[in-house]
Amino acid sequence: MTLVRGDWLYFPSLGWRTETIQRFGFRPEYNVVQDLALVLDILMTGGHLLLDDNATFLYRRHSGSDSSWRALEGTRFAEERAFFRVIAAEMSALKWSRAARAAKARVSSRLHAASLMPKAVANRKWTGVRNLSSHVVS
Repeated sequence: MTLVRGDWLYFPSLGWRTETIQRFGFRPEYNVVQDLALVLDILMTGGHLLLDDNATFLYRRHSGSDSSWRALEGTRFAEERAFFRVIAAEMSALKWSRAARAAKARVSSRLHAASLMPKAVANRKWTGVRNLSSHVVS
């Protein structure tokens, strides 16, 4: 499952069936990865995604967004580690071994943390540097 290797979805661009969202909802223990958790919950129970290759909007992330701030502080990655541990176990139980291995390795998450380290150093965010480096090597 490629979503576990790297979350290529942009959540605000997704259209939903109301009954599906009401059936699943967000996992309350997550803040930053709640969107990926919701999509994976749906897929792990037989749901589907429909991809439309037509460009219908432009993506823009700003540095003041919740996920951007949490990324530089490194706090989002503690949540990602916990999430990927849970998802790896759930996918193992489904016998989705490749997806479970990808969740355990969480390569794109680690690379993302590594890419933020120079900016954290430049901004003297030492707690962020510790959190980011811990995520990269753990």
